[in-house]
Amino acid sequence: MKDVAYREFPTWSPDGKKLAYHRALSEAIYIADIDERTAAHVVSSGRIAGFPAWSPDGSEIVFTYRFPHNIGRTALRIINVNTHEETTLFEVDEPATLIHAAWSPDGSKIAFLWSQKGVYVLDRDGSGLKKLVTGSSPAWSPLGNKMLYISDGIFTFDLGSRKSKQLTGDGNYDADWFDPAALSVQPDANLLTTTWGQLKQK
Repeated sequence: MKDVAYREFPTWSPDGKKLAYHRALSEAIYIADIDERTAAHVVSSGRIAGFPAWSPDGSEIVFTYRFPHNIGRTALRIINVNTHEETTLFEVDEPATLIHAAWSPDGSKIAFLWSQKGVYVLDRDGSGLKKLVTGSSPAWSPLGNKMLYISDGIFTFDLGSRKSKQLTGDGNYDADWFDPAALSVQPDANLLTTTWGQLKQK
């Protein structure tokens, strides 16, 4: 991969062996194999698009697609990385508004930002569209029962009670979850850090 190109939105595959990203000049999603040090074109995305996200089992990638002959139309699409079969989940007559998609841990749902409207979620088959909160940058908890989002600070949203809880003040963004179960050695709970917002509440 000695060529020079504008690469953006990199995201690791679940097994940590590959990296999906958007290549802006090529207007496409690529996958780089870390061991072989190669990169391959996977699917076209259109201009000002991309935002790839791997499914939990690593077999699919959801991404933002803009229609080449109608840049005012945007879609969320899924590409099967093995068969290259494409599926359109949801599309709107709005430019580049369906972004930052995130899979639920069990792969059954996909949350995303519908710009200017908020965080929405739909089923893997494209049905069941509903709004969760007014915010951005959704991130599922490891158990899939809560979601982090940004709205003048970092918030959690409980999908069961549908209640939000503010963790930090304004100026914080790009939050994600820490799952101790993913570590090879379980850390001492007393050594886990917390957020400044939570400390202030005590």
